[in-house]
Parts: sequence; C-alpha cells; structure tokens
Amino acid sequence: MPARLQSGGIGLPLGFDARGHYRNPIRPNVFFTGFCLIANDAYLGAGAFEGVSDAGDLLRHGASAWQLWAFGAATVPLGLWLWHNQAPHFGLGSRARPVPPGAAWITLALLAVVLALEFVFG
Repeated sequence: MPARLQSGGIGLPLGFDARGHYRNPIRPNVFFTGFCLIANDAYLGAGAFEGVSDAGDLLRHGASAWQLWAFGAATVPLGLWLWHNQAPHFGLGSRARPVPPGAAWITLALLAVVLALEFVFG
C-alpha cells in the first residue's frame, strides 16, 4: 500500500529525472526530484510518530511505523545525494554560474500561476 500512495509523490519525479538526467546541464529536474524524496518521506516519517495525515492512513491500513521510517531512511539520503553539487546550477555558491534570464522569467510565471490557482481553488 505505501508504494501505491507514494507513486505520485516520488515515482513521477524519479521517472522524469531518470529520463533527462544526463541531457540537461542545468538540471532543475534533479533538484525537484531530490526535494520530493526529502519532503514526502520526511513527512511520512514524522507523521508516523503521531499517526496523522497520510502516515496515519497508512498505519490504519496495516503499515507499521518502522516501514515508514525505513522508507524515509532509504529515500531521504537519496534526495540529499541528488542535491549534492547542484548549487552552481542555480547561481549559488563559490562556483556559481549565471542563471539564464529566460529560466528566471519562466520560474516567475510558474509561481504566478501557482499562486493564482491557490487563490482561486485554495
């Protein structure tokens, strides 16, 4: 059951990352995949302590807390590994590369769309 619930949370980003991992030198997909691995699994691991939210649902459907913690213990380090040495691609650190203006504008436009959707549907 946990794998089915998590397939959209980490499965899709991992699939996109595996598809384009070596083709894109800036690799925002690697950052996104690492973020999903860390955020989703830290969320499940922390929720297992109190049995709340998705972790609580998994526990009520028969998963054990140790399974949620083991899943997080396996995937959070993978997310950190994916993040390793990504800072220069985002204009950060001592080896920072310039961020293309087009990438900055696209990011700003996507942020505006997400915020508008949150205000309309949130």
